[in-house]
Amino acid sequence: MKKTNLKNLTLMALFSALMCASAIIYIPLVVPITLQTLIIALCCDVLGTKKSIAVYLVYLAIGFCGLPVFSGFNSGVSALFSNTGGFVIGFLVFIIIKGLAKNILKNEKISSFVSSLLALVPLYIIGSVWFCFIYYGSLSLPLYISSLAVSVLPFILPDILKIAVAIFISKRIKKFF
Repeated sequence: MKKTNLKNLTLMALFSALMCASAIIYIPLVVPITLQTLIIALCCDVLGTKKSIAVYLVYLAIGFCGLPVFSGFNSGVSALFSNTGGFVIGFLVFIIIKGLAKNILKNEKISSFVSSLLALVPLYIIGSVWFCFIYYGSLSLPLYISSLAVSVLPFILPDILKIAVAIFISKRIKKFF
């Protein structure tokens, strides 16, 4: 086996494990605060889009098989039907949008930060619409605004901070690989 393949497989396994741990360690709120945004952004910056999608699919497979790796020690397909299930789906969209935006933005210094910010938008939209539908039982404008207040607004500043930390860490990791 080539050294690069072994390195990539090792990093992918490490990020899968980090993804599991990042959801288990959480601050319990209506929508729990986890470190998933940090780990996913870091994974994208270190491994790229395709490998990050593979890492996230492995994480989903582990959770869907019954290991409690989703926030709140949840597992199984039923986790998708919880009020945070939209964020589970939204993180996959986050990875794809971040990768596409990074390819469009050629400046390495700003592309990681800007692409992450752009990727947060669909993550928040998918997660908050899902939250509104599951938590409130319908999707109307007043309920959606309430949903945004609970499932998005408290996370904007912490997510920006997590993205900045991910960029800082990824620059250090890339020096070794």
